Amino acid sequence: MQYIPHSTAQHITTLYSTSQHYTSHHNTAQHYTSHHNTTPHNTKQHTTTLHLTSQHCTDITILYHSSQHYTTQHYTALTNQYITLLPPHPPGVLGGIPVDDETYLHVKGLASQGSLKVKVTDPDGHDVPVTHSPSENPNFHTFRFVPTKAGKHTVNIDKDGVPVPGSPFFPVIIGKADPSRCTPEGPGLLAGRVGKPTRFTVDCHRAGPGELKVDINSPSGTNMPVTLSGTKKYDAEYTPSEIGPHNIQILFAGHQVKGSPFIAIVTDPSKVTVDGMNGCKMGDTAQFRIETEEAGPGQPEVSVRGPGGPIGCSVKEADEHVHQCRYTPEEAGPHTVIVRFAGEDVPGSPFNTMVSESCYPDKVVLRNLPHGNVKAGQKYSVTADATEAGKGTLTATLRGPSGPVRYDMQEAPQKVYSIKFVPTECGNHTLDVVFADTPVPGSPVSFYVVDPSGTQVTPPTPGPLGAFITDQPYVYHVKAPDEVEKVTTKA
Repeated sequence: MQYIPHSTAQHITTLYSTSQHYTSHHNTAQHYTSHHNTTPHNTKQHTTTLHLTSQHCTDITILYHSSQHYTTQHYTALTNQYITLLPPHPPGVLGGIPVDDETYLHVKGLASQGSLKVKVTDPDGHDVPVTHSPSENPNFHTFRFVPTKAGKHTVNIDKDGVPVPGSPFFPVIIGKADPSRCTPEGPGLLAGRVGKPTRFTVDCHRAGPGELKVDINSPSGTNMPVTLSGTKKYDAEYTPSEIGPHNIQILFAGHQVKGSPFIAIVTDPSKVTVDGMNGCKMGDTAQFRIETEEAGPGQPEVSVRGPGGPIGCSVKEADEHVHQCRYTPEEAGPHTVIVRFAGEDVPGSPFNTMVSESCYPDKVVLRNLPHGNVKAGQKYSVTADATEAGKGTLTATLRGPSGPVRYDMQEAPQKVYSIKFVPTECGNHTLDVVFADTPVPGSPVSFYVVDPSGTQVTPPTPGPLGAFITDQPYVYHVKAPDEVEKVTTKA
């Protein structure tokens, strides 16, 4: 940017300000003399008077302003220089401006709207957002920015694309150590796993100068080794070896940071045991238990999913570290049970169980059963009532001395079955009734078939004198066709 000489000095004044402290750095070019009168500790009254030995010069005053400090820097350069040849040695240093405090940059001088450009770069080389506040005075321009990191910043001021004399400027934000501006974050501050590296970070960019220290104590009082890496933003890592609450103290510049001390709950999900994970019938309540005594503090999480979607499962603490779980499947088929502890699957999870159709063979009732001797050639009907047995199929098998015996089974309304048969062969018979492949109560049924028309009975022989003796066993021989049965009785 070329400055056009005037008969009097041209002034471009650049200002940053605060309210408690006032210092100045004044650099002048050779052949020029100047002096500057200021009023310390006064942000409202300040004046600048220049006595120059040349008519072609430019004076730049930088005033850094925030809520706590007030600092000025002065530079004088030849008006015909595109970039000032007077670098600020040492560079302008602004101390005490707190990180995150809004800072104002005031530029005083004749400049049209939009011709002035201000760029602020933080110590990491990142641009700091700058806001230009319009003013009714064309000779006074205000720019605002908020430093977020301590350290040396670079301020470039251009007019019509050309740096003004003295640009770039180098204010240094040296906020005093402020532990409250440290930001600890990460899962390792709240939880950990036995035997697994646990991590968290501490961002100290905004905290100013200071040393970070981390102490971690286990439930037994052991001081855990902690590895710190990084600069300004630190990565902390530790590997817990026991379950329970761990005390984490984070100190910056000898003081606790915000939120410290932290309590990290360390667990070991691999120590959780699950018992009683079996299948069940549809409509029945399935139960199992979870034990967490060796896994550390915490509550297990259980989810159940059937063929049609999620199923509700209640988890209640039956005893210390023992939880009883119950769920009732409403449909048959494979079911999946997921058990998690401290955010991790426990050993064996997910569990796969099978839910069968809701059937209860023990609720089948048999009626009209044949007992003792049954007459050959006579019709018999056995009733099997499966009304309350649920879903399932009722089957029957009838066998005689020579093998299977023909029968007829009919189903009446509401699952009441009639098993009809006519025995023709004398001898032992067996009727088996099964529901859903399970024998029903009273099954199998055994009975004896006889033919009364061809039956012969041979009485026992009496004792001496033709009489039977009391309490002595006597045998009657009953002969049916192809069969002889001994019947023992007493007199």
